[in-house]
Amino acid sequence: MQALSFDFLLRNLIANLMMPPLLWIFIALVAMLFIKRHLKLQRILVGICLLMIWVTSTTAFANWFVAMSGNWLEYIAPIQISELNVNQSDLTKKGLKQNPQDQLAKDELTKDQSTVDKVDPSSGSKKQIGAEENKNNGKSSDSTLEVKSLTSPLAIVVLGGGKIKGALDRSDLMMEDLSKEELQRIRYAALLSKRTQLPILVTGGAPEPSSKYPSPEAQVMAKVLRDEFNVEVSWIEDQSKTTQENAQFSAYILQKENINHIYLVTHFWHMPRAKNIFEKYGFEVTPAPMGFEFENEFDLKELNLLDFLPSPSSLQRVREICHETIGKVWYRLRYKS
Repeated sequence: MQALSFDFLLRNLIANLMMPPLLWIFIALVAMLFIKRHLKLQRILVGICLLMIWVTSTTAFANWFVAMSGNWLEYIAPIQISELNVNQSDLTKKGLKQNPQDQLAKDELTKDQSTVDKVDPSSGSKKQIGAEENKNNGKSSDSTLEVKSLTSPLAIVVLGGGKIKGALDRSDLMMEDLSKEELQRIRYAALLSKRTQLPILVTGGAPEPSSKYPSPEAQVMAKVLRDEFNVEVSWIEDQSKTTQENAQFSAYILQKENINHIYLVTHFWHMPRAKNIFEKYGFEVTPAPMGFEFENEFDLKELNLLDFLPSPSSLQRVREICHETIGKVWYRLRYKS
């Protein structure tokens, strides 16, 4: 097995120290080691940390945290694949194939003004924002106007979401398989590609050795798309280790093909940061966020006793939001995005 790089270890250690449960364990250890003279304070801090390990692992807290996190992560509402438009002229101009039977509903790009759906982070519901004419004085309102692009996306970019060590019941995936999150992404991308007839670029290197024979994540993604979803991948970007490198190396591949407008596929909690960094590298991005759950909406009336018990899946959801929050702050400092 290959050795982990010092940079990889340091980056992930710092990130984990800022997320539960290691955050609470670290604070408890510090209290036990350095607050020996104030026994009462020490016990209070350790007790709070134990309580927070429990709380941040419950479904109730995870649902609330995901719903509230939209206030600072600014989630983008999902697109409706069944309502997508395919621009025949753009596909023909770029030499991309399109099945005439997949031509979709009327093109709405001729509207003078358009609106965009965004998620109301407090409730998980959608609301429309856009510019409207002020009937009283004939002036447009102060709300931000987001106008749809006059060109259609010409490719689909799918971001890597992690690997697992392998599947013993699959000889072809015995050494390496995709994580649950990554399988969700490529399933969504396969449906999007079949609907729009657009080519796919998969992006993801090997950020860490995951087995005795570590392969870049993008290569495994391409294999699963081909073998299980009957979708061929047009480009494989297998050198990136971060979201920033996903964007940088994807730009190098696609811009040589004169493709600057893409559908970007990743989980909803990762989309705002990913969209910003891809735009930084010259892409026009149509977000295709996925992974939304009804549980993302916090409703006290629907909670039951089991929702207040710790579970690994709930802790993972909390960690995902914490990771994206840390990533957003870092990217703003590092890349001004």
